Amino acid sequence: MRARPASVGPSTPGESTFHAKHWLGNAAILVLAVVPALGLLGHDFVFDSLLIIQDNTTVHSLTAPWELFAQEYWPPPYSGLYRPLSILLFSIEWALGDGSSLVFHAVSIALYGGLCLAVYQLAKLVLPPLGAWTGAALFAVHPVHTESVAVAVNQSELLVALLLTLATASYIVARQTEALGLKRAASILLLFILAFLVKEHALILPGLLLAAEVTVVVSDEPWRDRLRHLRPFYLASAIVGLALILARASVLKGNFIGSYTTDALVGHSTGGRLLTMLSVVPEWARLLLWPAHLQVRYTPLEIEAAAGWGLDQTAGALILALTVWGTIRLWRRRPAASFALLWIGVALFPVHNVLVPTGVILAERTLLLASVGVVILAGVALGWLAELGAATSSRYRHFPTVALVVLLGLGIGRTVTRYPVWRDQFTLYQQTTIDAPLSYEAHYGYADLLAQLGRGQEAETEYRVAIRLFPEMEDGTILARRTAKVYQDRGNLYRSSGLCPQAIEAYDNTLAQSASIEYNEVRQSLIACLLYEGDYRRAAVEARVAITGGWNNAVFGPLLITADSALAVNAPPGAVRVTME
Repeated sequence: MRARPASVGPSTPGESTFHAKHWLGNAAILVLAVVPALGLLGHDFVFDSLLIIQDNTTVHSLTAPWELFAQEYWPPPYSGLYRPLSILLFSIEWALGDGSSLVFHAVSIALYGGLCLAVYQLAKLVLPPLGAWTGAALFAVHPVHTESVAVAVNQSELLVALLLTLATASYIVARQTEALGLKRAASILLLFILAFLVKEHALILPGLLLAAEVTVVVSDEPWRDRLRHLRPFYLASAIVGLALILARASVLKGNFIGSYTTDALVGHSTGGRLLTMLSVVPEWARLLLWPAHLQVRYTPLEIEAAAGWGLDQTAGALILALTVWGTIRLWRRRPAASFALLWIGVALFPVHNVLVPTGVILAERTLLLASVGVVILAGVALGWLAELGAATSSRYRHFPTVALVVLLGLGIGRTVTRYPVWRDQFTLYQQTTIDAPLSYEAHYGYADLLAQLGRGQEAETEYRVAIRLFPEMEDGTILARRTAKVYQDRGNLYRSSGLCPQAIEAYDNTLAQSASIEYNEVRQSLIACLLYEGDYRRAAVEARVAITGGWNNAVFGPLLITADSALAVNAPPGAVRVTME
């Protein structure tokens, strides 16, 4: 039994060099992956790393690491994910560097270098040496990977991709040289378990192995015997996967899915989600094949829920149809290409959102694993171009080399210019308002940072943009709460600037959007501004409403007394000031 090599015809110039200098190929891959990322060592924590690492007390202690396996991933009040090995890794890094972000970025760069080498080893199992190096080199400089490398918390993406790539390579080697013995099967299942405990989408590993089995693995056995021999392994994989899902659900108190549904998919049926995700397929293709434009946020109105069939759906359906056709067409002619296309489909399955909606409609970090299939496909294409050049005039002989140099140059250039965007939270959000101008989250996050820096006028402008961009939905419960939070922050900005009339309007809008969001804080702030403006009658009404609703009487009782007393003595506006803690 052996792995079927891709057919590229006669050896292309330079292949003997790659055989003779194996170490040089690995070193070149590492240089391409690591050198552009070295600037990250001076970056701060950004994005979800602030909440999950910098401000998470669970990560700041290694006193009882075994307890992490019974805890959720997100710190309170958030919930819905289970990634104990990720938290353990963060805890170790925090202890090693005493909380320094430098250690986290160094580990991320090292993991990325290791992943690129693993991709190289996998590619060499299904491609000729030059094609394998080409694929790994393109992987190392792929700009869509910058989010996974630059954000410390995305080490989970890198580690899962590394473990699944190693597991698939191990499986192919076993099927190439020997029967899938107990020792090899156990090592693959161990990688499966570890990867799942890092991040849940590792459940796709059996799908990746099956993709390899039906494409690049050749066996002289009849399919019936082949399936019989493999049945115990895949049955064991299913049992392990089910056990991991049940363990996760136990920690998450019965939650089998995720933490929340992304805004664009809230309230939509399976058919509606299908239409929306068809419009995302062209974006997947663009980011995997030509990622010139990158952005952090792909939220409404950047990507909107589809109301019906349109041009985007047609393009998405066409891409999917061509992918299926190509997979079948190339199955025997170029099995590595079929393997690559199946790999992409399996890798994207966790975020397809049609059967089960997730919290991500599109994120560049979710394309990391899928891009492995893309670069293997590129290696196949290089082999085909080499064949074409050998069969035609010598004029085209150097075209593959020129194409590779150009693509590597473009990849390095875009990667080098993208990494600085992740320097700190302010730089990130400032750039995101440019990259994703229709994202309300981008403008809201930027406004919040501007407010913290005391740049009130600029913050007010961004708050207004964020509110204007909030999409209207029939079932707008979740979005209403988020809109309310923007109004609340806008009101706090006005109040801290001494502009209580504007703050009162903002607080009224907050309560109109969602009566439950930060009720005590919003109502207190509203009453404080009403007292300052001399509207004692309404301040008393608002305090009584809060008390009647069962809210914090220790807070609203004194406010009611203050309002009634000021009303009784007809105190002038500005005479009553309430300090908020």
